[in-house]
Amino acid sequence: MVPAAGGRAVEMRWDAARYPYLAAVRWARGGPLALVVQDRLQKEERVLAADPATGRTRTLLVERDDAWLDLWPGMPAFLPDGRFWWVTERGGAPEVELRAADGARLEVSVPRALGYAAFAGVEGGALVFAGAPDPTREELYRVRPGTPPERLALGEPGPATRGRPWRPAAGPSR
Repeated sequence: MVPAAGGRAVEMRWDAARYPYLAAVRWARGGPLALVVQDRLQKEERVLAADPATGRTRTLLVERDDAWLDLWPGMPAFLPDGRFWWVTERGGAPEVELRAADGARLEVSVPRALGYAAFAGVEGGALVFAGAPDPTREELYRVRPGTPPERLALGEPGPATRGRPWRPAAGPSR
């Protein structure tokens, strides 16, 4: 890391021999400089909080899968108070967990049955995402900590669009 105004570079340090892939970097207001690192087989990943002054890292969470770990664009998604959302497939399908600033699981914010598909943003303390219980369509939802997800709009029917931008359906939402 190099300060925008110039100066001494600081190397972020983690066990790069065990986790050689730097899969994502997030630095949102209120959250730490967060790194997602993976092992070579992409069966284990860690979310690390990095200190930009020293380069030291600490583990916020570890995710493992016997077959493969998907990378979910936009994740982890931080709130201004340091809590963050994280997508896990530990239960066989994606669900979104709300995590404390130290990585402890606080709640399941988006259950597997809702069909989480894609991150759309964090707005006003809420996670906005695409998904739907019916896999033939995607809908836009918003969830705030401690409340159930609220549907905002219907999406286009058709094949799943995970990983592509969400597109609204033609006509009014219900």
